[in-house]
Amino acid sequence: MSKTFKTFFVIAFFGLNSGSFSQDANEPLLLEIGDRKVNLSEFEAVYKKNNNQSNVQAVEEYLDLYINFRLKVKEAEELGMDTSAKFKKELAGYRRQLSEPYLSDNEVTEELIREAYERLKIEIRASHIMVKLDQNATPADTLTAYKKIESIRKRIVKGEDFSKLAVELSEDPSAKENSGDLGYFSALYMVYQFENAVYKTDVGQVSFPVRTQFGYHLIKVVDKRPSRGEITTAHIMTRIPGDANEADIESARMKSREIFEKLKSGADWDQTAAQFSDDKTTSNKGGVLPAFSSGRMVQEYEEAAFALKNDGDFSEPIQTKFGFHIVKRISLKKLGSYEEMTADLKVRIARDGRSRKSKVAFLNKVKSEYGFKETLAKRDEYYKIIDSTYFTSEWNASKFAELNKEMFRLGDSVVLQTSFSKFLEQNKPRGPVGSNNIFIDQMYSAFKEEFITNYEDIRLENKYSEFRMLMQEYHDGILLFDLTDQKVWSKAVKDSAGLANFYAEHKSENMWGDRIEAVVFNAADNSVAGSVKKNVKARKSKNYTDEDILKMANENSQLNLEIERGKFSKGDNEIVDLIEWKKGISENVESNNRVYFIEVLNLISPEPKELHEVRGLMTSGYQKNLEDNWIKELKRKYPVKVYKEHLSKIK
Repeated sequence: MSKTFKTFFVIAFFGLNSGSFSQDANEPLLLEIGDRKVNLSEFEAVYKKNNNQSNVQAVEEYLDLYINFRLKVKEAEELGMDTSAKFKKELAGYRRQLSEPYLSDNEVTEELIREAYERLKIEIRASHIMVKLDQNATPADTLTAYKKIESIRKRIVKGEDFSKLAVELSEDPSAKENSGDLGYFSALYMVYQFENAVYKTDVGQVSFPVRTQFGYHLIKVVDKRPSRGEITTAHIMTRIPGDANEADIESARMKSREIFEKLKSGADWDQTAAQFSDDKTTSNKGGVLPAFSSGRMVQEYEEAAFALKNDGDFSEPIQTKFGFHIVKRISLKKLGSYEEMTADLKVRIARDGRSRKSKVAFLNKVKSEYGFKETLAKRDEYYKIIDSTYFTSEWNASKFAELNKEMFRLGDSVVLQTSFSKFLEQNKPRGPVGSNNIFIDQMYSAFKEEFITNYEDIRLENKYSEFRMLMQEYHDGILLFDLTDQKVWSKAVKDSAGLANFYAEHKSENMWGDRIEAVVFNAADNSVAGSVKKNVKARKSKNYTDEDILKMANENSQLNLEIERGKFSKGDNEIVDLIEWKKGISENVESNNRVYFIEVLNLISPEPKELHEVRGLMTSGYQKNLEDNWIKELKRKYPVKVYKEHLSKIK
């Protein structure tokens, strides 16, 4: 079974898990499952979490499910399934996902989500000039790059043209072609520092130098407009060859215009796309492309798409660097509400550089909570030890040997230089960096962050009861899934003999009603139906097959005739239901501007369905049978005692 299904199963069974509760000797006992005791409050908390009904029947039905759940989990634990390496690895993987919200600052995350949402309401067109600078650049190189970008800004302030300077001086290679113009974009499209500068700069103004991971930038904001939303389009493309001359381009233009005129005359879009579009990845799907917003598509296509007023409208041919396109609007989705977009924005922000703000806030909170203290002088001692050999195979780790002093402490933990030395040994870069000292500072920051995060991580179960219960739910859910798969699901699929026996026992419960074996002829009109009927009657004498009859009828149009052959029960086909069920050729039946007649080949009396015809139903029934027998076996193995008199106390 797929991992996606397994994850769904684990989550779905949260409702049956008890979590971790303290056992109070004074509380009434509700259940005993083998040696496992369940107090009333433990069951009540789980029940109320997942139910809003308090009648006795609802409580007892849920109790039955809960008992079965606890029996299966107990069996898995008795079998030692929770001690296997596979189980531990899987649970650890879920834990990493579940712990993420606890290892960042939720207030800052909420602020970032709100900020991104508000910015998504506005689309900005901007240009930039970039001076490249490595993230690990030396102070000298950083100063040189800053002076260069600052000198360019002074020239702009004095009146020189931004676009011309972008072509002349920008170290972004695309500037030679686009003069630094980045087109329209919105939040979560550029790196966060760049985005911040764009949204804080007025239209027509040029920003002060902005540092990003790529270098220094000057940004000119050209325009701001309300968000146009996200559009889904389809296109029919006529490709322009890479080595095209003017004649080739004109030929492509004329072909695209012919296709456009055909569409204007009423030709079916999907059929036309399949027949003529040169984009073979989409032509058989109606030419439909993924949805996009401003800045995500070549500009000519984007402008043509957003200019279409209604769903179903299509443009005249427009030219891009890829060829000529006829663009059809499928749908336009405006920006959703904050509530609708929160979950998606949270995921996108977690993958974006701005999530660093939330992480930094979290680290500061943990440091404050546990009294973090450090001695940076002990970090600085590495400045003298790390040299060029550190980045090569010549490095001798014994150079770290004398570094064993305290670097920092957090709560009850003291971290020595020896730990940082080991971190440096394990995380050596593949080649030299710009500045050794900056590199050491970065590595020390990463080392501290990893330690502080892990320090809080291992305390989550004790610190947050909801996290502890969530982990218990995943623990039990994984065990339940794996053992149920072994005992029920996979067993039912693999045990062909057992399934066959189960089918034989229940054969009489799965019967076909009266059926006919027939051929349904669907003709364009009475004239076509008449010709087809003559050929059907001559079938035996002339050895006509269905394919022969189709070929003759559809010689002038593929729409003249369709044939469907099969076995039909009442309700399977509305035309079949309209005729008298007797062998031979029926009268014509008109429906939806088409003419039908039926050739009834055989009348089939009620009979049992074959296993292959009811395999899904039989497999499901066999699985239930296996599970019912398994539960009976578990109840014999782990006797269940219920003190039902206490159930009435649940309100």
